[in-house]
Amino acid sequence: MANDEKYVLPDSIFTYATLTHLKLSRCIFMLPDGTRFPNLISLQLEHSKIAGHRGSEDDLKLPILETLELRFCVDVDSVYLVCPKLENMSIISS
Repeated sequence: MANDEKYVLPDSIFTYATLTHLKLSRCIFMLPDGTRFPNLISLQLEHSKIAGHRGSEDDLKLPILETLELRFCVDVDSVYLVCPKLENMSIISS
């Protein structure tokens, strides 16, 4: 997004089972219950807010995630990540 306003991602983005790499900037990362991202290898968020889950489930399962990068994000402690294959993690000014 060209301006400084954050946007809420549509729920449909969380249903793409074939998604392997996701890089987002200036968004509100609010997860619907049951979000799994079974094939996501890398996740990069920049200038974003992690709003956690909308329902009762409190963890995000990323079974093959290898790289997690958070740059200038807020509320990074609001979601519990389950990433057994995580190899690289970078959190900058979050």
